[in-house]
Amino acid sequence: MQTTDVRETAQNAVNQGKSLLGKQVDERTTQIGQQIGSVAQELRNVGDQLRQSGPVGLAAGYVDQAAELVDRFGGYLQDADSEQLMTDLEAIARKNPWGIAAGALLLGFAASRFLKTSAARRYRGYDEDASASYGGGSSYGAGNTGYGGGTYGGSTYGDTTYGDRTGVRSGGGRYAT
Repeated sequence: MQTTDVRETAQNAVNQGKSLLGKQVDERTTQIGQQIGSVAQELRNVGDQLRQSGPVGLAAGYVDQAAELVDRFGGYLQDADSEQLMTDLEAIARKNPWGIAAGALLLGFAASRFLKTSAARRYRGYDEDASASYGGGSSYGAGNTGYGGGTYGGSTYGDTTYGDRTGVRSGGGRYAT
C-alpha cells in the first residue's frame, strides 16, 4: 500500500465514525427534546393548578414563562442536527469562555459527588453482604468450633473474645464496625 492509500482509508474511517456519531447525537437529542417537551407540558399543568389555587396564583406567570423556555429548548433539541449543535456550542463558548469553565467545574463537582455517593452505597452493600455470609450462624461463628462460638462471625468483631478456649481478648471493640 502506498501512503496515499493509507491516508484515504484513514480519512474514510474517520468520516464513517463522524457520520455514525452524528446519527447517534441526532437520535439522542431528539429523544431528549421530546422528554423536555413533556416536562414543559407538566409545568403548564402546574401553572394552571396554581392559577386556580387563589393567592398562590401569582406564581403561575413565572411557571408559564419557565414552561415556555423549557418548551423552546426542547423544540430546539428536536429540530437541531449534530452540526448545528456543535456550531451553537462553539459560538456560546467563544462568547463566554468563563461561563463554560464554571459550568464544567460545576459538572465535575456534581459528578464527583455522584461517584462518591454511589461508591459508598456499593461498599456499604458489600459490607452487608459480607456480614450476612460470615455472620452469626455460619461455620465461623456457630457452636463450639474453636473460633469463638459466635465471636468471630458475630455482629461485631471486637467486643468479645477471639477464641473462648484461648482467653485472648481482641481489643474491646477496637475493630468494631
